[in-house]
Amino acid sequence: AHDVLSSLGVKFDTVIIDEACQCTELSSIIPLRYGGRRCIMVGDPNQLPPTVLSGAASSFKYNQSLFVRMEKNITPYLLDVQYRMHSSISKFPSMEFYKSRLKDGPEVDTLNQRPWHELKYSRPYKFFDILTGREQQSAKTMSYVNLDEIKVAMELVEYLFHKFDKIDFTSKIGVISPYKEQASRMRREFLSRFGGTITREVDFNTIDGFQGQEKEIIIISCVRADDTKSSVGFLRDFRRMNVALTIAKTSMWILGHQKSLVKNKLWNRLITDAQQRGCMEVA
Repeated sequence: AHDVLSSLGVKFDTVIIDEACQCTELSSIIPLRYGGRRCIMVGDPNQLPPTVLSGAASSFKYNQSLFVRMEKNITPYLLDVQYRMHSSISKFPSMEFYKSRLKDGPEVDTLNQRPWHELKYSRPYKFFDILTGREQQSAKTMSYVNLDEIKVAMELVEYLFHKFDKIDFTSKIGVISPYKEQASRMRREFLSRFGGTITREVDFNTIDGFQGQEKEIIIISCVRADDTKSSVGFLRDFRRMNVALTIAKTSMWILGHQKSLVKNKLWNRLITDAQQRGCMEVA
């Protein structure tokens, strides 16, 4: 929609829209003004929709992408081979979100094998049950934090640095959470413990802010930990959960409070799967 492009008078026979499920219908229509006869949209309707801040607009389906509207009438072509994740990481998302149709590319485990996978606490896929973790709500932002999960995240990173001090972890680790307050607090605590250089190795962000990216190692802090409540907040959104569980290439470590999370059907299935596969650790 930039004035420079519109003033050139050029035409495009084919338009390819990447991340087509993350833009509104009007945004998708903009590039079609240049005479395109063929439009190819690439996206994942099982991940997060366009960001629309207006609740009123969302109620009129303004947050529905053109991709999703078309999907209701035609069956999209599924790209069913993934080349990013170790098979231990892709197993649950494939089963839960893609009806087990998502297959692993050739040699994906060989390419994503790392030295730390040989150790008990740093296998490719782990759920750490943080028994002592308790959620706290910020009076200022109304967002949630969980200090015990931050502590365990720091211990995992320190464990990696200590055991594999010869490995360069620059830009290899992502520490994420569904809550902005937790992501900010984790960044501050990591800086306090490791110093300013930690930001070279570790990126901190919300799950939403990490969509479309990937990291070798992802640590997810679920935050919600109050077994007297029935809701798990943002974690109930299957699309957000799908984003979180498919960012990592070699290692996916989930920090959560089992008794709180099992009340949600989706998280119950994830935890049951982790237990059955021997991927559960009590921390």
